[in-house]
Amino acid sequence: HAASAEATQAFAPVVVRDTLAAGPGRTQIEVTLTDLGTRRQTRRRLAVDVPVFDGTRAVLGPVRLAAAHGGGGFVARPGPDLTAGHDSLRATAELFDGHRMGAGRIVWRLLRIPADTAVAAAPYLLRAPARLVRYDAPETLLVRHHRVDPSARRQEVSVSLPALPRGVYRVEAEAGLEAGHRLRGQRDVAVRSAGFPRIIRLEEMIEALAYLARPREHARLMEAATAEEQRRRFDAFWGRLVPDRQQAASLLQRYYERVEEANLRFTTYKEGWRTDRGMVYIILGEPLLIDDRLDREVWHYSYDDRDALSTFVFHRRPLVGSGGRYHAYLLERQFFHEAAWRRAVDRWRRGDVL
Repeated sequence: HAASAEATQAFAPVVVRDTLAAGPGRTQIEVTLTDLGTRRQTRRRLAVDVPVFDGTRAVLGPVRLAAAHGGGGFVARPGPDLTAGHDSLRATAELFDGHRMGAGRIVWRLLRIPADTAVAAAPYLLRAPARLVRYDAPETLLVRHHRVDPSARRQEVSVSLPALPRGVYRVEAEAGLEAGHRLRGQRDVAVRSAGFPRIIRLEEMIEALAYLARPREHARLMEAATAEEQRRRFDAFWGRLVPDRQQAASLLQRYYERVEEANLRFTTYKEGWRTDRGMVYIILGEPLLIDDRLDREVWHYSYDDRDALSTFVFHRRPLVGSGGRYHAYLLERQFFHEAAWRRAVDRWRRGDVL
């Protein structure tokens, strides 16, 4: 049990290191974490490309990232996400030579990838096609050149990067060696808000109310000019929904637990709570059945799998340029979902979900 509310926002990382045997090519690593008290589980997957090195040719190893916080040393960040608030970053790659490296150089590039960050629209609202992630229109933020030591059989090359705000980025390393050899490596990373997967900043908590608040209510919350006014309107919103303070606090906690769980389950190029699957999960909860097909996920909230009113179809769309890392799950919106969706939102607003 935490000693104070502030203590619940502090995280002490636990690092577990292990060595896994993997041959050349792409390897999928899955880690499952189980809470021994509640038996709740969460899973993370990471695709790792192991280069082929047979001793006859040069090889550029994978690009690695490390972040420094609060003036401390750099800590490796192997996953696809990085929380905001770091002071600086460092990208590193290793260059191995089969026989002789030869003269050359490594060019580092830091690219910002335009990405859709919009909150999902209600299941009954038709919407324009999502912009998703535009790997075909990157913005170059930084270019650095490093010379290759021609006498080294193995060398590690690093580059310092600035602190990055929220967004999707790609770090590229291109080694140009003599005899026309070119080697390329890259690392994609999405910078999330501080505290991710939790939402701890009031501005983000208000934004995440888009699924629960009426449009006018949400606009009024978003338009608050000062932090004090934001807090006053935020507290007043929950007080109007459920006048009982203890019940209102329980409802608020339940809602943001769903938001956090959506972040853990459905985050891709944007936070999970902003996605179509995250929206449906937050309001309706866990489906009775998920039919995972080749090109879609079908969520059933009824034991009758032919009940269209209780079925949500998410079409899986691979994102060109992401190297298979990202898929978008786009909801097939239907006008007949409106009545049931509004009833579900009203149940939240009355506190009936408690």
